[in-house]
Amino acid sequence: MTVPRLGDVYRFRRRDLVFAGLGALCGAVIGRRVWEASPTDQELRSQLIDNPKFLVDNPEIMDAAYREMEKQRLGQQAKWREEIIRTKWGGLFYEIMTPSIGPSEAENVLIEFTDYTCAPCRVSAGPIHNFLEKNKTFRLVVLFLPIGGPVAEYAARIAIACYRADFANFPKLHQTLMTDAALVNQDTIENVVAAMNYDVRQIRADAAKPTVKNHLQQIRSCATEFGFSGVPVFMTKNGRLLLGAATEQGLSNLIN
Repeated sequence: MTVPRLGDVYRFRRRDLVFAGLGALCGAVIGRRVWEASPTDQELRSQLIDNPKFLVDNPEIMDAAYREMEKQRLGQQAKWREEIIRTKWGGLFYEIMTPSIGPSEAENVLIEFTDYTCAPCRVSAGPIHNFLEKNKTFRLVVLFLPIGGPVAEYAARIAIACYRADFANFPKLHQTLMTDAALVNQDTIENVVAAMNYDVRQIRADAAKPTVKNHLQQIRSCATEFGFSGVPVFMTKNGRLLLGAATEQGLSNLIN
């Protein structure tokens, strides 16, 4: 069965809403003593088809049905993403090649698609930092999806090269690029790199290597398969999503 992807429009028909509301309607009908005994599903369905005005007169049932259908739809999408992560994209999240922040032995993974020039991504930096400080069982996997133009692309490649050169220094570099630096051109990015005691000439050379460019292309392909066209996007390995700027409460809700 094909699972609707992010951004797909799911058009609900009246019959769909009727089916989804059977359980809720059964309680309502019994409460109003419409039937002497509990009807079977088939009897309830027949009653609704013959008397659609009941649903019109009780819109709260339709609302409950819609919420249930939306919950099921999101659950199906999450299961689809979880399966794709497990069978196809799991290797992209290994810390040996992909920038990560947090304990390597962490049993849980939080995935972020991000861009250094993206305002909501930069707003999210503080809440993410606080989240990781409070949740030591999580490791953040940083997947750069530079959609902000050449500066965003250059910053992403430089960050990947810095991580591979000295992963222990990466969290500080990443936080600085996200929060403190005015990333207006190549020079401002390299000034941050130099301030973190990286060899700028070597990092510049490493950032231009095909392995770094191929890594970014892999991330783009992954994002395309999941239907992500903007950033930031936060995802757990079981496929749950948080779209847009993160708050500590939003991240807490995502993992619980």
